[in-house]
Amino acid sequence: MPSVRLGVLWLILGVVVAWPVQAQEFGRVGRVRAEGTSYHIYTTPGKATIQVMVMGAANGGIYEIADGTDLGELLAVTGASLNPSESKIKVRLFREQGELRMLIYEATMEEVLAEPQNYPTLMERDVLMVEAKARNPFRLSDALSIITAAGTIALLVERFKN
Repeated sequence: MPSVRLGVLWLILGVVVAWPVQAQEFGRVGRVRAEGTSYHIYTTPGKATIQVMVMGAANGGIYEIADGTDLGELLAVTGASLNPSESKIKVRLFREQGELRMLIYEATMEEVLAEPQNYPTLMERDVLMVEAKARNPFRLSDALSIITAAGTIALLVERFKN
């Protein structure tokens, strides 16, 4: 009987040792299939990740980023570093609070770059919106167009008087 028990013990030990072991899995890297949207991965294997949705940037979409990535790094990866002299860029971060998404951070790109200590910590399911409005400075050609239009109207008024 001891040999039967010893055989059963060896069998159990063999099954336990041969059983495939799977380490704790962080994030969704490698098992995400995205269709119809742009899905970007910015992390290294083995790091815990979060998903952040980016809208309005040059490379908007869903970003799988390492937990702890700051807002400046995410903006750089998304291509949101547009030329501030040509456009006014506004950055807004929304976070789910209950059933609503609330605005938790808003700044111009200049403020974002100048004040990294004010970055909120990015969290799972945050939505980053990057809005760029073209700056339209008043140019000499604009002044000439106005003068030309005013001159044309003045000539028309003068001709209709005569």
